[in-house]
Amino acid sequence: MRISRVAVLVLAVALAVWATAAEAFGQCSACNGSGDWAETDPFGFWQDGWNPDTLGLPVGAEAPEIAGIQLTGNRTVVVVADSSLDPDIPPVVEDWGEIASLQVILVLSRRRGSALQEVVEQVGPHVTVVAGVNAAVACAQYRVSQYTSCAMFLVDELGAIVYRHRRLSSRNALVQDRLVRQFAECNVPDEEYPEQLVLWYGDKVLLPCNLLETLSGESFPLDLGCPRLFFLGFPVEGGQSGLVLDDLEMLRGEYPEVEFVWLHTYFSEERLADMWEFARRAGLERTYPALYDVTLEDYLERANEGNKRSLTELEDFVMANADGWTVLLDRDQELLWTWQLVGWPSVMIVDGDGTVLFPSTFYPTSIHTGEWQVHPEAINVLRGILDQAVGR
Repeated sequence: MRISRVAVLVLAVALAVWATAAEAFGQCSACNGSGDWAETDPFGFWQDGWNPDTLGLPVGAEAPEIAGIQLTGNRTVVVVADSSLDPDIPPVVEDWGEIASLQVILVLSRRRGSALQEVVEQVGPHVTVVAGVNAAVACAQYRVSQYTSCAMFLVDELGAIVYRHRRLSSRNALVQDRLVRQFAECNVPDEEYPEQLVLWYGDKVLLPCNLLETLSGESFPLDLGCPRLFFLGFPVEGGQSGLVLDDLEMLRGEYPEVEFVWLHTYFSEERLADMWEFARRAGLERTYPALYDVTLEDYLERANEGNKRSLTELEDFVMANADGWTVLLDRDQELLWTWQLVGWPSVMIVDGDGTVLFPSTFYPTSIHTGEWQVHPEAINVLRGILDQAVGR
């Protein structure tokens, strides 16, 4: 297992959108002029934005026609961006447009004028760009919201969605590129790539799950057994994640029957190499020269230099702040993407038989007063769920 300072930098860049969104949405829900944030449903705002109706049409659904474009009879890649489009994505979409056996559609909602024309020029003449009213309609039909943009769908020759990936970005672009090229040849996605699930109340996770590792790098299979609360948060004292952790620590003391699992993600050397390759392909060495304007060997060497120190720092933090938690590592964000964990900081509660009692949801926080706060009723909502989990 490798956790490095370069990997942390890559992760920090990758998560900037989530961190910014969490702060912005938190302030938006709190600063509505009424001052009644504490009276609102603690998790309602987040679950209204992240749910089965906003996370993309599922695999098996019939793909809606887009502005009269014929889907049946073609192998089609549909990339839907309601609001955000990672600026690193157009180069890979352009590459897909060059594949003769593929029809590539890029749906761009909320883009007008020069911003729209810039993307049109980037993706080239072999990609069909849909904008304006037709794009807004397509976003609604494909269930892609401003919170979950952008999403990629593979549509087979019968017009059925055979693969969906939420939040296409530079972190996973080469992985998806390999899948798209295999789909172009065979009309079906490679079974190596797991389906992204949208786990909601009453759904079941597939157990045992073998996607996680211990701090020492050993595989840690999640199996049937006790209820579990999953926390996805940064290892920092105080601030947003620290306050959430304080709430969860209180609950952990009240519910010894529940296993509290603190998740951290990291990128393997193989994925870091993918990121470097994609960065060079997309010209990111000009934007981030200190990170990418080096050879692959130098990039990976730098990524390995801080491994031991970073791991020691993580272990020290866990001992000081999370004694009694099960701390697990999610290599290359595989569990995050497979279970569609929403981001940082968030919680999810799963019963001993794998039933989702509380879907992955951002923990309600706000900084509108100048200091981070957690919603005062959030802990009580979770208490009710945990009471159900342990049969109280």
